Amino acid sequence: MNSMLIVLVILAGIVFGLGLTFALLRQAKARRAAFDALGAARGWRITETQSTGGSARTIDVAPEADTWSCRVTRFRSSDTNTQVETTELRDPATALPAGAVLIGPPIPAEAAAFSAMLLTSLDSPLGQKLLAGILGDAAGLASGLVHVAKPGGAERAFTVLASGGAEAGVDFDRIEAAIAPSRDGKADPKRFPIVLLGEDGLRVRMRASAYDAETLATFIDTALALRAAIREGMRAKT
Repeated sequence: MNSMLIVLVILAGIVFGLGLTFALLRQAKARRAAFDALGAARGWRITETQSTGGSARTIDVAPEADTWSCRVTRFRSSDTNTQVETTELRDPATALPAGAVLIGPPIPAEAAAFSAMLLTSLDSPLGQKLLAGILGDAAGLASGLVHVAKPGGAERAFTVLASGGAEAGVDFDRIEAAIAPSRDGKADPKRFPIVLLGEDGLRVRMRASAYDAETLATFIDTALALRAAIREGMRAKT
């Protein structure tokens, strides 16, 4: 390879690198502008944070006058070279007086019979493996809970775990109606809104990062619809 060709290859690499950097900067600027517009329209404060080295990024959302908060997290583990993504809305003001209820993705039909057997013993190694398959990194939230076969007396398009009979205080018809729009045509279990309602409040989690304004707004709208359904159901049962 002659010297002129080497120079041309180096220049091409530099141009490509500059072009890629410019494209990424434009993309980041456009995403930030979309977040700013969303925040202004909804009355939310949206802040982004990136850790030193860039291994973790978070987006925090806080409303001007409400009790909820939302965090989007992207974290890449240098040990396993895997990326963990979560989006979670929390509201300590929406809580049960006792016990807990967890709502997660449905059990795959082809594994329903075997899964139902495992769900009777969630603390067993196989039960924990099943929970990890259904809930992913949110499986730890199910500690101490038991499977509810027919929540509200009916088959549901989601899995319900509970403790202390807490499921009696939840209106699952309202929950199903609130979840349905977010699942229209979407089969990805990572985007299913996992709900944990307990004595310390409400958590709604998605096992994916809402890293653009549209996805973030959709997730928060779904989470707040679920919160409204839970609150309305609790009022109706008192």
